[in-house]
Amino acid sequence: MKVLLVKTSSMGDVVHTLTAVHEAKTQRPDLRIDWLVEADFADIARLAQKNGDIEQVIPIRFRRWRQKKPFGVFFHPAIKQLKQQLRSHQYDRVLDAQGLLKSVFLARLAGAPITGFDRNSAREGLAARFYQQSLAIDKNQHAITRLRQLFSQTFAYTLPPQPPAIRRDSALINNQILFFHGTTWDNKAYPTTQWRALAQQLTANGYQVMIPQYGEAEKQVATTIAAGLKDAMVLPEQRLSELIEQLKTARAVISVDTGLAHLAVYLGVPTVMLFGPTRADLTGGIGAHTMNLVGQAADTASMKRQYYGDNTTFSPCMQAISAAEIITALQSITE
Repeated sequence: MKVLLVKTSSMGDVVHTLTAVHEAKTQRPDLRIDWLVEADFADIARLAQKNGDIEQVIPIRFRRWRQKKPFGVFFHPAIKQLKQQLRSHQYDRVLDAQGLLKSVFLARLAGAPITGFDRNSAREGLAARFYQQSLAIDKNQHAITRLRQLFSQTFAYTLPPQPPAIRRDSALINNQILFFHGTTWDNKAYPTTQWRALAQQLTANGYQVMIPQYGEAEKQVATTIAAGLKDAMVLPEQRLSELIEQLKTARAVISVDTGLAHLAVYLGVPTVMLFGPTRADLTGGIGAHTMNLVGQAADTASMKRQYYGDNTTFSPCMQAISAAEIITALQSITE
């Protein structure tokens, strides 16, 4: 069966799909899967390609097309070219694992029957009206579990009790701990002073702290965290493929709720994730090598995208997570 998978963004959502793709190919070796994905996240989909789980990665720049022509994106010349490209593959089935009007528009370009979430399961319920097969998948469960169920029901195989575990080569592991501090939600950020206290303790314990950064704002935060610490380094901006290679040999990751953390978890890197306004039970790391720390919110404002309480920079729920808690969690998953 030749299948087009539509899961274009965001980074965390694309990473969450990797487990389901691997499981589907393991259970149904006859599946020949191509993956339609935003070009910015194509290197993530290529992890599945390297594993032999998918055949082709089809990168698109729908976000860019929409920015240039927000009301005319559906008539962008690239859409016509994409339609011709997809139809040339003659897919037997399209799986829309995104559940948005945007994704169903892209799915329909392939000209094959579409399967997706039903109206109560999809992020945008209206999208389900355009599917030939709509599946009920409980929203109130982890994103990876939802996707595993979607794939197993679509391709008619029994869902294994647990997703496959990732094994790392211990001989390749170095002494680096990566800090993922950047986030698109102001309210998910961990206080810079607490990041620095954490870096001080870890470097004193013999670890090297590596701090990726993307953009001037993140660079300033990273520089503040690392200032004066011999074994703390601000990394230059990296391509996603370069960061993936660095993650493969890292000792551990400490991160706010961001797509890079989900990537680390998928690669089997011991990861401590810090949660405040988002729900760890729905998007936290899964597995023995992961620990999710949840800060207690002081008020309902802490759970919003931006916090405007007494401290306008960091929400109380994130401030409540101490460096000592993080180090204890880190030790529990690395020793």
